[in-house]
Amino acid sequence: MKKDRGTKSDILGFFYKYPIKNLPVVDKDKCIIGVLVKDSLIASSAITSNLDTPLTKVINNHLIPVNLEKDYQVLQGLMQNFKKIKTIPVMDTRGRIVDYWNRFDLICAWEGSPDVHKQQFEILFSNFPYPVVIINNELEIIYINPVGSELVITGRGRKITGKSINEVFPSLKDVPSASLINERIFIEGEEFIYDGVPIKKEEERVGTIYFLRKL
Repeated sequence: MKKDRGTKSDILGFFYKYPIKNLPVVDKDKCIIGVLVKDSLIASSAITSNLDTPLTKVINNHLIPVNLEKDYQVLQGLMQNFKKIKTIPVMDTRGRIVDYWNRFDLICAWEGSPDVHKQQFEILFSNFPYPVVIINNELEIIYINPVGSELVITGRGRKITGKSINEVFPSLKDVPSASLINERIFIEGEEFIYDGVPIKKEEERVGTIYFLRKL
C-alpha cells in the first residue's frame, strides 16, 4: 500500500490478502483509536467509482471509534483474527501499516503498556497453552496470559489487569503459604482444575501464580 496516495481499492485488496475481519487503527503513540471492519467497507463499495476514494477519507468515513474502558466487544472481534494468523497488521490514520501485533500485544495496547514484570511474564507464559493468572499480595491481577485473557474477555467483557482476583475469578482460593493442587473451579459454565503456587522473593511472599486447565 502506498504511503499517502492509497485508495479504497487498496484497502479492500489488503483485507482480501490477509485473513482478518477487522483492523486496529492507532494514533502516533500507537494507542488504539478505532477499528476498520471488512464487511462495512465491502458493503459500501457497490459503486465502482467509490473505489477511487482516497484512503485517508475512507478511514475518516469508516473508522469505528472505540472506548478502551467499555467497548470490549470490539476487542473480542479483534481477538477472533488470531484464529487464522499469529499477528495482525496495525494501521495509522494515514493508511500506513505501522506495526504487527500478536494477541499479547493487542491486549497490552488495549489495557495500557506492560510494566517490567509483565514483560518478564510474557517471555515465560505468552505461548503457554493453558490460562495463567498472577496476582500480588493485595490480590490484584498483575498479569494474565493471552489464553486466560481470551477466556475472561469473551465471557465477561471487562478489563482484567488491576482488578481484584475475587472480582474476575471469584472462586479461586487465596494461597497464603502452601501450594494448592488440582482444585476445581467453574468459569463461564466450564469446569477447570487449577494449581496455585505462592511466589516468593528473598523468602518473602510477593504474590501467587495460578495455572488453570480445562477438565
